[in-house]
Amino acid sequence: MNIKSVENNKSKGKTYTALIHNYNSAMANGYYGEAELIVYAFLEDRLRSFLYYSNALDSRNSRTINDDMQSICGRVDSINNITTKMDIIRKAFRACGDSAFSDNAYVKELKKIYKYSLNKTEFKSKLKEIEKWCLYRNQIVHAMFNKDIEALRSNYKEHVEQGYQLGRYVDRQVQALKRV
Repeated sequence: MNIKSVENNKSKGKTYTALIHNYNSAMANGYYGEAELIVYAFLEDRLRSFLYYSNALDSRNSRTINDDMQSICGRVDSINNITTKMDIIRKAFRACGDSAFSDNAYVKELKKIYKYSLNKTEFKSKLKEIEKWCLYRNQIVHAMFNKDIEALRSNYKEHVEQGYQLGRYVDRQVQALKRV
């Protein structure tokens, strides 16, 4: 079964408002699994938006990067997972500092966009934090029944809160890109 996608920014805003409300409610009531699911989707969405505002996607709902980004990354079959999105962003950052791309018009544009909108060093550090967050999340999602319940409970709330803060960080970077 396919779930209907948002139709426009108003529809997306309505979905965001509802899901952030659900996140806050889940956290207040100790439903950290539900909150984590929302946070993970939030991170995925914000990283996708970062790629979109980096002009790496031909459309907002594209499942693949465009030719310009492929000139930096090579062929990427799909951007449907968080690791791929982070890898593409890292490659874009690297290309901005690589003399091999000095004649690439797209990279020149990325340099301008990034120079005026974000701190690449800080963002790369946050990507590492997201990666670590995802590793912990994967232990929960893929092996919860093999974890000590007290150890799982003791850090779950902080883990989810950290993911939410990382999502907010990426969201601020997306907002900065939109202003350029």
